Amino acid sequence: GGTNNTTGGTNNTTGGTNNPTGGECGEGEVKTSYEGVQKCYKTCQDATTCGEGNWQCVADGPNRSICIETVFESCTVNTNYTGELFKAGVELKSDASAYTDAGLDDYNALFTTITFPDDDASTEDVNECNNIVELDAGQQVTVTNAVVTSTSFSGRRITFQDTNGAALAFFTTDTQPKDGDGNPLTFTVGQRASFTITKVVRYGCNTPQISEVSDMVLTDSTDGVFVEERTGTEITKADWGKMVRVGGTITTAPAGCGGSNQCVTVEHGDGANKKTALLRTSSMFLTDANLGKCFTFVGPVSSFPGPLADGSVDIQLDSVNWDWAQLKTE
Repeated sequence: GGTNNTTGGTNNTTGGTNNPTGGECGEGEVKTSYEGVQKCYKTCQDATTCGEGNWQCVADGPNRSICIETVFESCTVNTNYTGELFKAGVELKSDASAYTDAGLDDYNALFTTITFPDDDASTEDVNECNNIVELDAGQQVTVTNAVVTSTSFSGRRITFQDTNGAALAFFTTDTQPKDGDGNPLTFTVGQRASFTITKVVRYGCNTPQISEVSDMVLTDSTDGVFVEERTGTEITKADWGKMVRVGGTITTAPAGCGGSNQCVTVEHGDGANKKTALLRTSSMFLTDANLGKCFTFVGPVSSFPGPLADGSVDIQLDSVNWDWAQLKTE
């Protein structure tokens, strides 16, 4: 989390019948005063019973709740925020002219050409999809000068990108690439990485991952990292793993979405270009008080379920590394 120079906040308007001077309220309404405005308000059990829009179901005394509509101020992307790139001293690039064909398309093709284990319904406590597949010599993929675009989990979760797409590697402490002295290599965004993929997994049955590599060589580069400006554009599972920058408004209170993570719905773009996504993080900065606040995300696109799932998926801006998202908290 952090602060930025975008604007945000909330203005409360009210749902119900505008009837300040008296008379009968409509069915399912009650006459009361909220923040100094007396009128007929629709009663509710939760926000879903209030109708379409940004509604909250707020307590009005000990035994009832009423519908209050929240009108959010417009938030714009903070173009000064570059997230993890800033910490690494790496330039954010608006085009991919410095990228090459590193071989990631050959890696991604593995998930349609080789056989992976499926989950066995008879073993409820085990997901066989998570079994790692060791590649034969003829299946191994050589990657040359892929761009390191993000890091997390103490350098064990890495995303790479080239002109053809993206890839995610998740190493254990045992499989983390090491130098000649046996020390773990330090990944930094902007580096160019060359390696041979030896083991892969279809994690959770729908997320492609590199599990182990050999001959890892990391080269420092001043060519920067390409980040697509995607505020106000539809992000799909075809964008999975690619670096994006998105800025907008948090429009729901946080709700649990796996482990210690919280998710909120966010809106980005204006008018006909307004789109939604899920912002996900385990950072404690995401609280009920952030409703209506502005955010900017710079990181790889994620989804639930993963991009190999049939049909549609929920696009996530998953701040696995807390440096990938910035929130205006004032």
